[in-house]
Amino acid sequence: MAVDAASLGQRIADARGRAGLTQAELAGQATLDRSALAKVEGGSRRITAVELARIADALETRIDWFLTPAPPSLVDHRNAQELGVATRGIDECIEAAARDVEFVADHDDTWASPDVPAFSPPRTHADAESMAADVRRRLRLGDEPACDLGRLVATLGLTVFPWTWVPVRRMRRQSS
Repeated sequence: MAVDAASLGQRIADARGRAGLTQAELAGQATLDRSALAKVEGGSRRITAVELARIADALETRIDWFLTPAPPSLVDHRNAQELGVATRGIDECIEAAARDVEFVADHDDTWASPDVPAFSPPRTHADAESMAADVRRRLRLGDEPACDLGRLVATLGLTVFPWTWVPVRRMRRQSS
């Protein structure tokens, strides 16, 4: 999917803002002139692949983040509620994980999607109770406690990822 210059520039500006950098700081780290970065962010200057790679590196962001939209489930969730500063780090981690899962699913044929229905986010308490009852029925739990959730969801054909939440920026720095 091609991204127009204005959208790409806006994504760069958003990422720079989240990183807490000024245009001058990001331009310096990416070895660009500040005015060139301003034009890129404004959509009036095209960016080369090398420049984008340097910007992505300076912002500790994968290049595909600038070129592809967020997974639809994340966009739906974000549009359904006010996004606050307190959830920004969690949102970044969830988006990174969702993009990684989508990448693996798109490139590994052994990762077949199971015949599990997609659930819509519940809108009411009654919807949540109904969904929970349906999942318990599928798992054949009855009234017993749900223990060993990884094993239980695997019976539905789902894959579980053990994951300790670490802010994306810290996680990337630790792996360097």
